[in-house]
Amino acid sequence: MRAFLVRVRAVGQLSKVLPPGHAEALLQYDHAVPVREILATLRVEHFHPTVLVDGRRVEVDGLISGDCTVYLLLPAAGG
Repeated sequence: MRAFLVRVRAVGQLSKVLPPGHAEALLQYDHAVPVREILATLRVEHFHPTVLVDGRRVEVDGLISGDCTVYLLLPAAGG
């Protein structure tokens, strides 16, 4: 598998609670990676963010295997 890039952006309220400089990341992988691993790498899993990959909602067990943009946002209140 060729290497691919995952651009990660925390948006909305989540971007405001992260330390400065932690709201964006560019990660490189050479294997399919579970969303859960990306959240752990960025140390945001405890926020239980909603994850959108190129505009499509993805669960934490979902796999990413190609270039994409991942948006992380806090879930709506009450759910």
